[in-house]
Amino acid sequence: MEYKTTGWKLSDDRKRITLTDKNNAGCFRLIGTRNLNFYLVEQIKRVRIVRRADDYYVQFCIDIERSEPQPETGTAVGIDLGLLHFYTDSEGRTVENLRHLRKAEKALKRQSVMVN
Repeated sequence: MEYKTTGWKLSDDRKRITLTDKNNAGCFRLIGTRNLNFYLVEQIKRVRIVRRADDYYVQFCIDIERSEPQPETGTAVGIDLGLLHFYTDSEGRTVENLRHLRKAEKALKRQSVMVN
């Protein structure tokens, strides 16, 4: 189930969530490693209740502004991604494609031959 900004309410200590929609699901205790007191209720844009094989989980989608200032260098570099080389930049430097999948397939094929 997914709720936008309505249909749920957090307790004052942020340890419980009450679902206030027509499904009458009730109140649930929140167990986890994240401190919800750090965020304002207005920052929570979506609440999702997810059922996994072992239990139910609550996911919170939180609207935060994040910025990482980068120093000005005054230069620009173009990057070309390709199959032969992982990338080639506008200054001519290339990084080889590591081809992890091909190497893993060869190793797997070698192991299956040894088992048989």
